[in-house]
Amino acid sequence: IPAELPAPRVLAAGLWLLRRFNLRASLHSPQEVAQLLLSATLIVTATTAVDATLLALFHSPMSTQLMIRVLGEELLSRYLGIVLVVPLMIMLLRTRYDQRALAGLLKDALLVMLPSMAIMLALSWQAAPESQFARALSLALVLFFAFRHGWRGASLALIISSLGITLATRYLGHPASGAEAYLYLAVAGTGAIMLGSATDALRWSNARVSEQNDHLGAVNQQLDKLARQLRR
Repeated sequence: IPAELPAPRVLAAGLWLLRRFNLRASLHSPQEVAQLLLSATLIVTATTAVDATLLALFHSPMSTQLMIRVLGEELLSRYLGIVLVVPLMIMLLRTRYDQRALAGLLKDALLVMLPSMAIMLALSWQAAPESQFARALSLALVLFFAFRHGWRGASLALIISSLGITLATRYLGHPASGAEAYLYLAVAGTGAIMLGSATDALRWSNARVSEQNDHLGAVNQQLDKLARQLRR
């Protein structure tokens, strides 16, 4: 039990520091996403370093290669957990979906997500290299939802794809190592959330530019009207 206590305290201290530096849990811009992911990397690195120290103190000696593998999988799994859970919590607690966006997401989930997951699971039954195509398909699926629905769509597609990959690698196909699967999902999730956030920021910027153009057009019409009145 004493070996399990420091890691939660390190995590709580990291969250306290984030609050002190006024870092908000937001994904509205690529800069905010980068700050959030960097903070997650620093926190999981600190907790993994604490666990490495505890392994050296309280557990029987192990080879350096085995310790690096165990700590690497722990680091990747914790980072992946943050990438999967935190965007979902932000989406549920701090954002709102309008009916049109929600209808589009549900439509793409039925027309794109379900057939793609069925194909991915079918490929996982096959021998290599067909089973490796499942990961490429899951990455394309996440990127598609990131383009179509921003970071919210990327987050949901990443969660479903990770569940499909876990099911395929553990029960259906040829299992891969934990570190390999964690690394793939962590890299894909990071890139997809960054891409989705950039897509949302670009759409918001285009909407603002369109509103400003409409406002300038109305102002120009008013100026033309005033100029005609002055000429009369």
